[in-house]
Amino acid sequence: SSLSEREILLSEIHHRVKNNLAVVTALMELQAFYIADKKIIEILKESQSRIKSIALLHEKLYENKSLKEVDVLSYTTELIHFIKQSFGDKEKSIQIHTNIDKITLEMSRAMPFGLLLNELITNSYKYAFQLNQKGNIWINVAEKNQNYELEYKDDGPGFEFNEEAKTTSLGLNLIESFCIQLNGTFEYQQSDEYLVFKFKFPSLNTI
Repeated sequence: SSLSEREILLSEIHHRVKNNLAVVTALMELQAFYIADKKIIEILKESQSRIKSIALLHEKLYENKSLKEVDVLSYTTELIHFIKQSFGDKEKSIQIHTNIDKITLEMSRAMPFGLLLNELITNSYKYAFQLNQKGNIWINVAEKNQNYELEYKDDGPGFEFNEEAKTTSLGLNLIESFCIQLNGTFEYQQSDEYLVFKFKFPSLNTI
């Protein structure tokens, strides 16, 4: 009985945190109506997306009976849906293809993973398809040799991922930071056709 009561309480906490974060994003949305500067509006929208990615994690936790782990496929699907609504252009056709193994992550790792994924997808929507009416994003997540491997690819124009680029981009710094939080490593590859990020982090929780 005591254990059941604790589970109900924990579920309620996650539910309330999710609702409180929804209030924060709504307030930011209202604030945007009173701002004329497009750059500031864009910054608010990016911050909303980051907050929403955290709120989704709490939603997934209280939906999960164990209240401990987040299903990566379900979470990624809903995050993609939100970003499409927030950053998508109705005049453009951006297809997102996913191939995700049945993987669950504890909150300590689901948080940086979700924020990392958010930065990657929003970065593509902001920069990769500005001059193109069509585009593709591929997200692959697999478990291999006691590691989780995330491969993220789009067919928009790439960019130089270097220290100079990071001085002007919060998103690039966050991508690196969240990878470090996962005790992971990553590679960046650019060709004439694709931009590719490859991340690898331990499948066992070391955080």
